[in-house]
Amino acid sequence: VAASVLKARLTDAIHKIVKQHPYTIQRTECAALPMYLVNQNTQHRKQAIIYGGIAGGAMRASTGYSFIGSQKWATQSAHDLIKTSTISVNTPIPAIYQMMDKLMLSVLRNDMEVGVTIFIQLFKTVPAQRFVRFMSEKATLIDFVCIIWAMPKKPFLRALFRRVRVNIKNG
Repeated sequence: VAASVLKARLTDAIHKIVKQHPYTIQRTECAALPMYLVNQNTQHRKQAIIYGGIAGGAMRASTGYSFIGSQKWATQSAHDLIKTSTISVNTPIPAIYQMMDKLMLSVLRNDMEVGVTIFIQLFKTVPAQRFVRFMSEKATLIDFVCIIWAMPKKPFLRALFRRVRVNIKNG
């Protein structure tokens, strides 16, 4: 949805809430979340800086979801700081989720239009509790199977075979 459409919707919503009462907008904000693994973009990184949040790799690249990863990193860093006077620089997202995110991004790079279908199918067929566990990086094996089963098979199999072929080629 275009920023102008979102702004118009927000203005309408504010008018419905405040009615005729005067109000002032102090500031506005908008952003676009990167759909790639930010912490792998190391060309501009500085050694003296410890990166956290999205820059530290706490964002799920395929969805832009970063709350859990950022919270885990902050908690671990606070614990490490108290115990050892250092801050954690580990990527907070487990490898299985990173692998699934990379596959999803590969699918989207190949066909952006399939993204809508993916998310509609995901929300229609995966129970909320399973989806929450998956996004919270606490998924069970059954949760992973349900998430995978909900996806359109052709684009994911194509992307998977492409990745395998590239890995074999690069040896």
